Amino acid sequence: MRRLVEAVNRGAEILVQIFLVVMVVTVFTQVIFRFFIQHPLSWSEEVARYVFVGIIWMGAAAVVREDGHPGMDLLTRSLPPVWQRGIQLLVSLMVVATLVTVAVTGSRLAFGNMSQPSPAMELPMGIPYAAIPLSAAIMLLNVFCYVFFPKKAEGDPRRSYFST
Repeated sequence: MRRLVEAVNRGAEILVQIFLVVMVVTVFTQVIFRFFIQHPLSWSEEVARYVFVGIIWMGAAAVVREDGHPGMDLLTRSLPPVWQRGIQLLVSLMVVATLVTVAVTGSRLAFGNMSQPSPAMELPMGIPYAAIPLSAAIMLLNVFCYVFFPKKAEGDPRRSYFST
């Protein structure tokens, strides 16, 4: 299970890196074409926008792996470890409910827009929207591992399955 989850997370991280390179190259190329060649590209802004959305959603999935999203734990940290774990479980269940909603709604959005072409590239709009359910699924996988395979660490019950 751990190898599968690590492979999925590594794939998401690589995808974010590829998206970032594509965005930088696309925007740089657009600047060259617009200001030096005097012939702007019609598709570059659209590519940059969709890749940026992919970076945001896949990046959010990668941050879940590290338990890196901000949280308010001032009160929780003052409680005994048993209570801390119980509250974390409750919060994780609320996160799962939210992610399931995002995944289901995102899937409907992606599949429902496969016939709508994008303005410049005429790419099916379901492809950029697919980042939403895909990243939600990766986040769900990470939350599942966080809840069911926690790592023990002295004094920090938040340490996840992935922490070293």
